[in-house]
Amino acid sequence: MLQKKDLVDAPCCAYVIGEIGVGKTTFLDLLISYEKWLHQRFGLEGKIFNTFKEDLPPYWEDYKTHRDKEIIHESIYDAQIWFARQKIGIIRGAAGLDEQCNKIIPDTRGSGFYFVDRTLHEDFYVFAEGMRNLFPEGKYQAYLDEVKASLEVLPHPDLVIRLRVKNPAVSKARAENRGYGEHHPLSRYHKIAEDYSEHIDTWIKGLGVPVIDI
Repeated sequence: MLQKKDLVDAPCCAYVIGEIGVGKTTFLDLLISYEKWLHQRFGLEGKIFNTFKEDLPPYWEDYKTHRDKEIIHESIYDAQIWFARQKIGIIRGAAGLDEQCNKIIPDTRGSGFYFVDRTLHEDFYVFAEGMRNLFPEGKYQAYLDEVKASLEVLPHPDLVIRLRVKNPAVSKARAENRGYGEHHPLSRYHKIAEDYSEHIDTWIKGLGVPVIDI
């Protein structure tokens, strides 16, 4: 009989990384379905795949409107700092850290994979950077000051899942069909792909952890 320890015998923090519309959330939903099958087929108990997804900010509609129309507005800062703070909390939980990013002893996480849907680095180097001209005066620097401090203390994950699409047009089509009301020009998706190649893939290479490239 397959045992849970045969899959993973310790808590494992894993990042799921990829451009808009690449299928990160779909990938995590598939893992949940696979977990259910493992429980039914082998009688496994407990969580195997712990997945963390961020909530949308309460001012989502304002954020979308001003972001899509490229209008300077307070909601741009409010949403980006909301996402960053959420992500920091999610990463702490997935990595078994306290608010000072120290390991919690004893570690209350059970054995299994703790997946983070997109990373703080992506928020910082791709999405906030891509909208820096839409932040009200002084707000982008305030964002940098707060988030960069966390980037410097968060530990590396144990595993990276890097999801890719070959054509940014696929990302655009998937993003527009998922119900968030996103309508960016194709050039925006090409720029995001370039930013991932320049900033995120370079960062991944320097982590020194296993990477599954899909």
